[in-house]
Amino acid sequence: MAITISSYISSAVSIVILSSVLFLILKKETIMSHFGLGCIYFLVLLLLLRGFIPVEFYKINLTQTIYSQKIIPFIKDILEKNIIDLEYFSITWMKVLIFIYGIGVVIHLYKNIRGYYTTEKSIKAISEIKDPKIIEKKQRAYKKIFGRDVNRVRIACSDKFRTPAIWGLFKPTIILPLYDYSEKDYYYIFFHELMHYKHKDFLIKFLLDILVAFYWWIPFISKFLFRVVNQVQELLVDYHLTKVMDRNEKIEYMTVLTKTLRFQKNTECNLQNKEIIYALVDGHSSENIMQRLRYIMKNSVKKVSVFGILICTCLFLISFLVVFEPYYHVEIDEDGNKVYENIEGQTYYIQNGDKYDLYMENEYVGTYDIIFETFKDIPIYSTYEEVVENEN
Repeated sequence: MAITISSYISSAVSIVILSSVLFLILKKETIMSHFGLGCIYFLVLLLLLRGFIPVEFYKINLTQTIYSQKIIPFIKDILEKNIIDLEYFSITWMKVLIFIYGIGVVIHLYKNIRGYYTTEKSIKAISEIKDPKIIEKKQRAYKKIFGRDVNRVRIACSDKFRTPAIWGLFKPTIILPLYDYSEKDYYYIFFHELMHYKHKDFLIKFLLDILVAFYWWIPFISKFLFRVVNQVQELLVDYHLTKVMDRNEKIEYMTVLTKTLRFQKNTECNLQNKEIIYALVDGHSSENIMQRLRYIMKNSVKKVSVFGILICTCLFLISFLVVFEPYYHVEIDEDGNKVYENIEGQTYYIQNGDKYDLYMENEYVGTYDIIFETFKDIPIYSTYEEVVENEN
């Protein structure tokens, strides 16, 4: 197992491909129905795992190297060319790019950590709601999901939020906007947000933020992946909430979503950190909302399928199969001697009395008293005619 620049780039390419597969699945209802939402979420977890394992598995023969004869060596030559060449110090384009990459990672991690800190601080500063009717709705939803009562989930209300949202992993806060929801609406809201809490969606998005920081230079990952993962999480929560609902209850739940969407679009918001990521409704994409409403009514997507699990697992394993490396065949060494390759079928010994004639690339290299450790597994022939016979 090894981490190299090639394995990191292969990991980045794999994330883009898996993200594209995830996007295409979400866009096709027939494909979603075959996979199931649980399998699609499983693919999200595998995608995250792939990003955090940018390695090559050579010892178990999982990863194979594909050598490039022209393109990659050409790029490598350019990147390894010295810009500054001093006696004890040199700077190449490769070192410059690695430095820029490292600075980008540090900046993105700092921005994310600072964003989480400031958002956490601002949410904790919001006064907790003490209305017994609202608290009772939260407790009822919590007991429905977890099977027991709890008081550690805070409820707060803020004019900085345009949609209900949940924040935090261990002691979360459910934030409500300044909107006059009905008592029944509150029950659906708490049910929705607490289901995110049960699924540990906050942790998934936190890990996704870290992943994006390490692949910041790929716009497809940094700009696109978050919204795809968010939609998968919302669809799965909607599925769990509505699978036991009758038609009227589904309509009531959908009404809460549409109310929130209208309020969100018609209200100014001053919070610019993480609100939309953990919200009940994503006002940036009407198409995503319509997809959620459509699946709530049709309930046409099952939770899990064995077929989907197998396909997702295969895609994950396939992503480790190949890395691309430059290939150089050095023909002459520093002393002007020819350099041979150890090619199977073209490397062998021919018995020469008590000694051995070594042939590489079907050319005579020299006569030796012993068999070298490096060539202990190559064939030993009695005569050259035996070599010819074996080739035929």
